[in-house]
Amino acid sequence: MVMEMLMRVGIVSIYYNAFNYGAQLQARALVQIVKEYGYECEQICYDATDEKYPFEKSIKEKIKEQGLIYLMVSKFRYVVHGINVKQNNKKISNKISARKNKFHKYENKTAHSQRIYNKETISDCNDLYDVFITGSDQVFNPYYYNNAFLLGFVTGKTKLSYAASIGLSYLSQNEKELLQTSLRTFDGIAVREDSGQTILKELPQKEIKTTIDPTLLIDSTYWINEAHKTRELEEPYIFCYFLSNNNWYNKDISSLNPQKKYIIYSVGTSAPYSYKVKNATIIHPTPIEFIAYINHAKYIITDSFHGTIFAINFNKNFIALKRNNDTDKNSENQRFYSLLQKLNLLDYFLGKNEQYDINKIKAIDYNLINLKLNLLREQSINFLNQSLKDSKHE
Repeated sequence: MVMEMLMRVGIVSIYYNAFNYGAQLQARALVQIVKEYGYECEQICYDATDEKYPFEKSIKEKIKEQGLIYLMVSKFRYVVHGINVKQNNKKISNKISARKNKFHKYENKTAHSQRIYNKETISDCNDLYDVFITGSDQVFNPYYYNNAFLLGFVTGKTKLSYAASIGLSYLSQNEKELLQTSLRTFDGIAVREDSGQTILKELPQKEIKTTIDPTLLIDSTYWINEAHKTRELEEPYIFCYFLSNNNWYNKDISSLNPQKKYIIYSVGTSAPYSYKVKNATIIHPTPIEFIAYINHAKYIITDSFHGTIFAINFNKNFIALKRNNDTDKNSENQRFYSLLQKLNLLDYFLGKNEQYDINKIKAIDYNLINLKLNLLREQSINFLNQSLKDSKHE
């Protein structure tokens, strides 16, 4: 009796050496789901460290878009922050280094290629897999365009995207043309945001689907079981996770904690503001600890897309804050709008001067939300499962 060989699936995403919770968790989730369908699957370790992206903006272009003063102040903040962390606060620096080591351990637990590829060698893996998937995360963002994420190295094999994000609501004509040209050879295309679907709808003879982030494909039970491996905090707390420097965030934190009866935890990130949250204890959790902090939190306040996703998956009371104005050219708000609108949660996505009902935030009713999420989950799983099945017959 001849045993049928399992189809091998290789995933390319922002995974290798990514010290980012969302990047690592989405990578783990997509591998997990594909394996559950009965395929061999792993992340392809791709090192894009030294690549120059085709649409890297010049200093002149950045000044024109953002203004010289804004650009200088932003750069100054990050430089000062780096000096403070590396020189003036060895304790924080050591914690960041320790967290990176733990990130590597988590990264290694996700099934991945033993070889690390780069732009010179990525074509070597063409014969190792039957199907290639790019996604999830911002693999279609023009700032990350490369031959690997756009599967330009793949020949004679099935090419799919799953929940690939453009990240922006606007692309220049050059950016759009390069992306559309690359995707003409894809066998199945699914993007994460409705705005991405709109941008790509001009592709001839291609049906563009929208699918949810891989971390939402897996219900909360799986993630909670992962989180149970860590110590549960007994006292109620507010969990903060910020990736930008908007000092106005403090007013929203204070509004949920007027009598200061909750502990505040803030994840230390590359954003200097994350270390300046009022009355907060700075933490440097591993990916699993990150999940646990969200799972056990009383409230979550974040400007992170994946921070918001896990708050929803765990049915937590949350506020998602806008890093940018909706009208900013480089605004990444569309990914929030796309998901939150489908779940009737737009009231919890707030900008600098937007008012909200505190009592409403303190009691989100997840009954209908979970029904809508389950429908989105089913539609996304159907796309992925059917696309993989179709590849067997090509």
